[in-house]
Amino acid sequence: MIKFSVLVSTLLLIGTIGAAEFGQQAPELEVARFIGGKRFRIADMIGKKMVVLHFWTRDCVPCDKAVPLIADAARQFGNSAVFLAIGDSDEKSVEEYPHLASMKIPAAVDSMARTADTYLRETDSFPTDVVIGRDGRIAWIGPTAELHRVLTEISSGQYNIRTAMELDQFNRKMVTLLKNQDFEEALTTVQERRKKFPDDPGLAIGAANLLAGKLNRTDDGLKILDDSIKRNPQEFPLYNAKLRILHFRGKPDPRVIPVYQSIIRNFAGQPMLLVQLAHNMQKAPPGTYPLLTRYELASAAWKSGKFSNDLDRGRAATVLARCYYECGMVDKAVQLQNKALMWLHNTPEEKRASHNLAIYRDARKTASAIQQQEVEK
Repeated sequence: MIKFSVLVSTLLLIGTIGAAEFGQQAPELEVARFIGGKRFRIADMIGKKMVVLHFWTRDCVPCDKAVPLIADAARQFGNSAVFLAIGDSDEKSVEEYPHLASMKIPAAVDSMARTADTYLRETDSFPTDVVIGRDGRIAWIGPTAELHRVLTEISSGQYNIRTAMELDQFNRKMVTLLKNQDFEEALTTVQERRKKFPDDPGLAIGAANLLAGKLNRTDDGLKILDDSIKRNPQEFPLYNAKLRILHFRGKPDPRVIPVYQSIIRNFAGQPMLLVQLAHNMQKAPPGTYPLLTRYELASAAWKSGKFSNDLDRGRAATVLARCYYECGMVDKAVQLQNKALMWLHNTPEEKRASHNLAIYRDARKTASAIQQQEVEK
C-alpha cells in the first residue's frame, strides 16, 4: 500500500477530464517520433509483455529526480515489460534532455501532447507512469515513486486492481481538495480512510501535516504522530514528520530533543541514519540544534559499529570528529579524523576529510601557542 502523505506538491497538473482509467483497454500511442528505439504498437505487446509508459517533461525537478527510479525499474523488470519515456516537449528539447541517456530506456516525442491527453487525468502530474498489462488493459496509473512496488506486485501475482483503483480515487480526490485549499474536507477524507487503515503511517503523516500546517492545530497533529509511533516504532518517517512540524515555526522547540532521543533508542541498529541526521544538523545555522543532541546522535552511531563498509565508517567518524571539535575536544577530533582519512582514502570524500583534519590540527597548534603565551605573561 502507498504510504500516503498529504501536502506533497502536486506541481504541474496535466491531462484532461475523461482520460484513461484503470481496467480500460489501453489506447494506441500517438507520438510524433521514437528516439533510441524501434517504433512499436501496444497491440503488438498483448500476450507478450507489459508496457510501462513514463510521462515526463523538461524543467521539472521531480522528473529529474525520477530518472534513477525509472532506470532501476527498467533494469529489474526489462525482461517482462517494455518501457518508453514519453517527453511532453518538442523534439529538440527531448533529444537534448540532459538525463535522457540515464533513463536507459527508449524515448518518444509527444510534442502535441496527444498521448499525454489520452492517458493522463486532470489530477495527474509529471512525472506519471502508466502500466499496461499483458492483456492490453491499463493496470495502474500513478507516481514513479510507486512504480517498483506495483511492478513487483503484478509480477508476483499479488496485485489487486480494485484496491489500487480505490487508492487512486482517494489520491485524486485529495489532489483536488488541496488544490482548492479545502483543508477541512481534506482532513475529513484522510481521517475516514484512517479508520479503514489505522496503521498506515502515511495517512497519519498526512493528517498531522494538515492539522499543523494548514489548520493551525499543531498539538492535535503531534498527538496523531505520537499515537502512530506507539503502534509503529520502527517507521522513521513518523519521527521525521514530527521533527518537521516542530521546526515549522522556524525556531528551536525543546520538544525536538525527546524525539531525537527516541530515534537513538529505536534506530541504533541503523547507524548511517543517525549519522545523516547529525550531518544535517551540522549544515544548519548555528544555534538551530543543540550541540549535545548532535553529539549523542553521532556517538550512538559510532558506538554501534554496524557499518557495512569503510566509506560509511569514515563518514561516521568525520561527523563525530566535527562534534568533538565544536565541543572543544580538539585532541579527540584530530585523533578520530586521522582514522576517518584512512577509511576515506581514494574516495570523493578524501579531500574534505583532509581539509577538516588540517583545520583541527591548526586549532590544536594555535591553542597550544596561545597557552604558552599566557604562561609567559
